Amino acid sequence: MDHNKWKFLESRVAYENPFFWVREDDVINPLGKESKYYVVVKPWAVGIVPMTQENEIVLIGQYRYTTQRFSWEVPAGSADEENEDRVTSARRELWEETGLEAVEWQQLGLIQSFNGNSSEMGQSYLAWDLYDTGEDETEAEGITRIKSCSWDEIKEMIRSDIP
Repeated sequence: MDHNKWKFLESRVAYENPFFWVREDDVINPLGKESKYYVVVKPWAVGIVPMTQENEIVLIGQYRYTTQRFSWEVPAGSADEENEDRVTSARRELWEETGLEAVEWQQLGLIQSFNGNSSEMGQSYLAWDLYDTGEDETEAEGITRIKSCSWDEIKEMIRSDIP
């Protein structure tokens, strides 16, 4: 069954920079009215859930300019190149943001985190059998803290908005 009630008419680039571009589409919306839809176009993204031998999740902490707040997150990022293999991107992001590498990887699923405004698709992975390489790029990434948390601690952080 086709659920698409949108009709595409025409598209053009409204803005671009090295990280993303904005596409301006002329469309007929589901109500039958001609309108414009703006889509942020980005390369594939990856998100990694690194799990320690103690079944804790490794989180990174950094100040996010976009929200003007400190944020605890799983390691994540975009593909360096359009055709970069997803697990290669995930391995690179895990190392850059934590200094960790993982022996075991499991694909978890597809993420569409900003799908009302962006075409970006993300692949999530579980990584375990972790080891520290002794090197990272946390400073260049703006990461100021790394910690491991139990599932209960993470649930409490979400409930209480702990920075």
